[in-house]
Formats: sequence, structure tokens, C-alpha cells
Amino acid sequence: MMSRTTFRGPLAGLLFLGFAATLSVGAASGEAGTAGGDTFQPMQAMSYVLGSKRVAGYFRSVGGRCRVTLMIAEAVDPDVATAPSPARLGLSLAAGEAASVDSVENASIALTCGASAQTVQVTRASTPRS
Repeated sequence: MMSRTTFRGPLAGLLFLGFAATLSVGAASGEAGTAGGDTFQPMQAMSYVLGSKRVAGYFRSVGGRCRVTLMIAEAVDPDVATAPSPARLGLSLAAGEAASVDSVENASIALTCGASAQTVQVTRASTPRS
């Protein structure tokens, strides 16, 4: 039987900030944006800033599906303010299936599960305003 630890409150925010800071080394970052997007292997860290939010995560290949785990939090300077608790989002995508994460500031990333769930492609896009 597997046990799961869940962190809540200010400790979760601090852990997320440490996790997000760690991701900047060896992780693809979507701040500059590339035309073709970024391709990730299982358990490879990803980190993106979407307007006022920071999205950090990874994926695992499980049963032919991409199991994506993303932490979403306010993008704050830890030297200036304490970050509120992040939210965790879990997605299960079949090969070729896509999902997007959008911000109210018109920033978006699309995540697409690759062939045999061995990669996830992340592309940046602007979301149309209604």
C-alpha cells in the first residue's frame, strides 16, 4: 500500500517555491518561448510563467497515458512576499491528446502527449480574449 503525503498552508507554499527554484536548473522554461515548443521526457522538470502564475511540474508514462502533475502558484518574489499555497493539477492524457492551461493575462501553454506516452510537448500560445 502506497502512502501519500499532502502539504497544506504556508509550508506548502515554501516547498513549492523551493521546488520551482530547483526547476530552473536543467528544466525548460517557457518565459522566452520557442516557436516549436519544448519536448519533455518522463520525470523531466518543466517550468513556465503564465502572467501572474508560475506552473511547474513533470509527467510519468503510466499504462500508455501521460500522467501530468502541475503545481500552479502566484509568481512572486520570495524576497518580497510569502507565496500563497499552490494548487496541484493532475491530468491523464492519451497519446495525441492535448490539454491547455490559460491565465487571465492572455498567456497559455498547451501540453500534448506524444507517441506511446513517452514525451510531452509543451507549446506557448496566446489565448483569444472574449
